[in-house]
Amino acid sequence: MNENKEQARRRRRWMILPLLILVGLCALLVWAGLHEQLESLLFKVLVCVAMLAIWALVDLLIPKVCGELDGHTGPQMAAYRIYLLMDLAGYAGLAYFLISANNQKGYYGALLFVVMLFLKKRYYNEFMGLNPDGTKPETEDTASAGIARSTGEVKEEPDAASGQEPQDLPQLDLDEDDEA
Repeated sequence: MNENKEQARRRRRWMILPLLILVGLCALLVWAGLHEQLESLLFKVLVCVAMLAIWALVDLLIPKVCGELDGHTGPQMAAYRIYLLMDLAGYAGLAYFLISANNQKGYYGALLFVVMLFLKKRYYNEFMGLNPDGTKPETEDTASAGIARSTGEVKEEPDAASGQEPQDLPQLDLDEDDEA
């Protein structure tokens, strides 16, 4: 558990870099809009470089440095590579939207970004070992708890301090109509 806290702390520290790039990108957009430089080649190159840098930091460097890529199986890493490509396509769509700000075709880039947001989630969940809906897969303990719930059995968890075993609790039958 302590290792997860350390990873989260490291990740928060590293996430400052993409945020700084994003702030710089926003400043560039404002400057380019005020000085009518939205069509300049330099503006378009800087937007593409900033989006590529954010993608590389968030999807490649930070997970590697924080140890989030360690301990995954082959199929999980394959899902991660698909996730990387979809995220790159989404960032490319967002960059296209930003550099085509005064063009109707830019909306296709925004649409691509939104579509990739939804499509990549499946592969990220697969990489993290989650179900497609983002929930943790059932283990034997949770599966047996589900069976107990479906049969109506209620087990009390043992108290570790007292060393008592779980006991069956009485069940209330709420389906019967009480006649008064």
